[in-house]
Amino acid sequence: MVQFSEKWAEADRLNDTITPYVRGNLTMNEKEARKLQVIHGRGSWYETGVKILVNLDDATCDCGMWQMNGLPCMHAIAVYMNNKEFPHNRVHWFYSNEAWKLTYKGVINLILDESR
Repeated sequence: MVQFSEKWAEADRLNDTITPYVRGNLTMNEKEARKLQVIHGRGSWYETGVKILVNLDDATCDCGMWQMNGLPCMHAIAVYMNNKEFPHNRVHWFYSNEAWKLTYKGVINLILDESR
C-alpha cells in the first residue's frame, strides 16, 4: 500500500509527458543515434548508415525494437534528429505519465486479519 501511494505521488510530481524510464532510454539511444548517417528515401522511408530501413508513418524499423516495445529505437531517433523532431512524441501511450497515473489511481482496501 505504501509503495502504491509513493508511486502515485512520484507520477503526480512529474513534470514530463513520459516516464523517467522512457526518458532515460531515449537519452541512451540518442547517444548511439548520433553515430548514424541518415539517408532520406521516398515519402516516410529512411535508411540509416547500417542499411536499416525506418518508416515514420508506420512507426516501424527493420531492427524490430520500435514495434516490439513501443519506444523509438536508435535508428528511428537518428531519423527524428535528422528531421529536427522530438522522438518522445512518438512513444507509445503506455509509457506516458497519464498511463502511469492511471496504473496507481485505484485504491487497495486493507484486510485487517485472515478471518475477514
